[in-house]
Amino acid sequence: MKKSISFIILVLFIQITIAQKLDYGNDLSAIKICNAIQGNNFSSESEADNALDKILNVIGASKRFVLQPCDNINNAVALSYKGIRYIMYDPEFMQMLSYSNNWSNMFVLAHEVGHHINGHSVDALLSMADIVSKVPLSKKRIQELEADEFAGFVLGRL
Repeated sequence: MKKSISFIILVLFIQITIAQKLDYGNDLSAIKICNAIQGNNFSSESEADNALDKILNVIGASKRFVLQPCDNINNAVALSYKGIRYIMYDPEFMQMLSYSNNWSNMFVLAHEVGHHINGHSVDALLSMADIVSKVPLSKKRIQELEADEFAGFVLGRL
């Protein structure tokens, strides 16, 4: 995981562009981040977007995330880049989690939102520049439990 994050940060640093939109629908950066994570379910982007709306409505939060499908990462990831919050998810991975309903998908998405809400996601550029220190394993485990607790709270309210 550490190697993956280091690789992502390196690729992002190299691919910084001059012209980018400054809104929360920053597709160019989201695609670059996705490409970096994948090395290169929700059954549709609208289902994932609707699920994010439901999660944020439970806590009364504004939609200030870029939700981006990202193939071949076999997971979902919460990260920040240039101050914008991203949630990347692998649609095939999410589809594997779905059996007869989308509760597992909702949990995974709520878990990633929980990382953002709890301040766990550090901007990739700050991490790359060693401005922020790496999180020790013991703290990462606590962060995972906090994100799980948040996701459980959200699903309980839904």
